[in-house]
Amino acid sequence: MNYIVLGDIHLDTDCGVRIDNYEDTLFRKLEFVIRCANKLNCHILQTGDIFNRPDIPDRLVHKFVDVCGLLNKDLKFYFIVGNHDTKSVKNWLDDKIGYLAWLP
Repeated sequence: MNYIVLGDIHLDTDCGVRIDNYEDTLFRKLEFVIRCANKLNCHILQTGDIFNRPDIPDRLVHKFVDVCGLLNKDLKFYFIVGNHDTKSVKNWLDDKIGYLAWLP
């Protein structure tokens, strides 16, 4: 079993210091990782802090769910909850994406 390991992607709408479109750039990078996982037949392990803050806009969470849907159905996206990832976001994602697997 092979994995691609990500850490601290901190999805957000803006970081305040970048001149590019921060949100679009992060999602393009996430899509690239998912395409690589599909091509290489690898599961993905995200080691915490999917989002940058606990009050992340619902629109951003929905966008994250949509991008995760690009992962081949026989692969899993494993997560370790980071200090920026709230229980409410975790529960919402559990309800929306059945193939997410949370690690303690």
